[in-house]
Amino acid sequence: MENRLAKDYESQLMQLVNQGLWVETIDTATTWSRLPGLYAGIKGELKEVDGVIYVLPRITHIYLNGASLYSVVVLRQDENTYWRIWHKTFEITSKVGATITHHHGTGLLKRDYVKLEMNQQWELLRKIKDVLDVNMIMNPGKIL
Repeated sequence: MENRLAKDYESQLMQLVNQGLWVETIDTATTWSRLPGLYAGIKGELKEVDGVIYVLPRITHIYLNGASLYSVVVLRQDENTYWRIWHKTFEITSKVGATITHHHGTGLLKRDYVKLEMNQQWELLRKIKDVLDVNMIMNPGKIL
């Protein structure tokens, strides 16, 4: 059954791609009190980005102090549209006090946003890495 579901998903995804669409997933997180604002921003403001077709945010990971809002975005196959959704997501998360990353991690895609989000904490993280990695061999040129 699981193999059939994977093939169905892949088939559906390819149908979208063949129609000139991409599917992106965005994982964000915040506290319970800020979650309604994050949801409203993601659902409402991302739909206003030119080239975005559909936005489906949903809560995926639940914690005592908050949750992850995991959003699927269907967009026109256009690199500028792709980057606009990420810029808009950063604006939204910054405005409501959320984070632009959760269980998918930071990666190269979001490293500049995370640096801005962390502000002064970024320098502390850099200093810790400098102490632990004096030869700069751990992921050189990546996140830090």
